[in-house]
Amino acid sequence: MKYLLIAFSLFLFACTPDQVSIINLFNTDRLVIQTFTIDPATDTILYGKDGTELHINKNTFAGTAPIQIELKEAIQLEDIVLANLHTLATDNEILSSNGMIHLAAKDANGKELQLEKDQSIKVIFPNAGMREGLKVFQGISQDGQIRWQESGELENIGMLDSLAIGQELFEANCAPCHSSNLRVDATGPALGNVHLFRERQWIRDFTRNSQKMIADGDSLAMCLWQDWKPTVMNSFNSLNDQEIDLIYQYIANESILQKIDTNEVEYVTKCYINPDAIQEQEDWLTFLTNLTADTSITLTFEPWPALFNTMMNSFEAEEVGWFNIDRFLNDSRAKPRAFYIKINTFAYDEVYPGIIFPRDQSFISTIWQDKDLHYFSKSREDRTVSFPIGEPAIIIATAQKGDQYFFGYKAITYGDNEIEELELKESSEKEIEEMIRRIL
Repeated sequence: MKYLLIAFSLFLFACTPDQVSIINLFNTDRLVIQTFTIDPATDTILYGKDGTELHINKNTFAGTAPIQIELKEAIQLEDIVLANLHTLATDNEILSSNGMIHLAAKDANGKELQLEKDQSIKVIFPNAGMREGLKVFQGISQDGQIRWQESGELENIGMLDSLAIGQELFEANCAPCHSSNLRVDATGPALGNVHLFRERQWIRDFTRNSQKMIADGDSLAMCLWQDWKPTVMNSFNSLNDQEIDLIYQYIANESILQKIDTNEVEYVTKCYINPDAIQEQEDWLTFLTNLTADTSITLTFEPWPALFNTMMNSFEAEEVGWFNIDRFLNDSRAKPRAFYIKINTFAYDEVYPGIIFPRDQSFISTIWQDKDLHYFSKSREDRTVSFPIGEPAIIIATAQKGDQYFFGYKAITYGDNEIEELELKESSEKEIEEMIRRIL
């Protein structure tokens, strides 16, 4: 999986009262406040615009009805960056985020509410994927920033055991012919999001014995044979339904972690077969091997959505406020070394530095500067940092002078150079946002 590293710059200098500070360009006010009105005496399920689900039981809140629930979502990396939400724990350890939300509640008089004793809200994050070490973190205000404090376990964390078995089965049975990069064809086709385009029982039967399905006249199996002949898929008659399900559960989870869009991998939904000729054939394999494209046949199937739903992260929120699904970012390639970003700081009123790991959705700001060099180290005495060496990277910086904004970025490989220099160009707020979204 491609691992991209990004540095994002914004360091605060003093500015005059008539200037619009760059801190107003990147903060949590950029996140849409979604407001829902509920009856506190009724069980309610709310759906955020980015897929967050809130399951609120009756009597969760006490107050003058109706109750207003406010939700902010920062599920995608670009929203995390644009909202200036760093992924640092309270002890400054780097975190990898599956997404963040903010919850608030008010009664009809505008009074802010807390949950009643022994009550909680079930929160479900959308299709975030499961991986080792994920936990629930709550946001704590620290040094003018939100830092994250571990607060609990995910409800479906036990699924990791099933995914580990699925991975073992995939590597033993599927990996010899299918790439672990689920976007890429190998001897066999790419498998990213295959569960969204094939029925559950069909997947089981085809995995177990594809040639039998072709011989039995299954239209989808015949279309696939037409595309991939003369390559014959191995049969796995020894695998039971549960084992096959675990393989595709692993594939579904990996599709999320590899950030494969729903339609990024092309799947056969139509091919050319003469149905009249099929009815007259006794030797199916001979017929299909010699098949020519005569007549179109459209394939119909139901996807396997329930499998995808199991990849969501869920937990019980016992308070309102900020929540983050995180794991501590541990990478064996991270070795201490000096690394600085050089920007002509004195040409601007404000500059803001940080660093982003897009694959892990990690965003960390620089801590201090010395003239035109910006540092990520915690100490001025020890100027080294531990980031993954050899990873593709992008340095990105936003600055301000008067009422003008400036922006720039540069592709690098982290570890190639101790100092990376970056030049900025004048850009509008809209242009900066569009470039950040495009890069991420």
